[in-house]
Amino acid sequence: MCIRDSNVVWPRKSFPPKLAAGGGPGRWVELVGCPLLEEKSYLQDYLNFRLRERMQRAQGGEG
Repeated sequence: MCIRDSNVVWPRKSFPPKLAAGGGPGRWVELVGCPLLEEKSYLQDYLNFRLRERMQRAQGGEG
């Protein structure tokens, strides 16, 4: 059985207004430098910040 994920939000792309019901779970992709992969806590904080920033921008706020 093949499961296709089409609910992927790529860097620098606008967030979709909604996700497709049959497209699998929402997945967010962000590019990071390799040194961040060694600092798990910092990486998590960085990704949370970037996600909040992008969501705020998508909702029409400052970002």
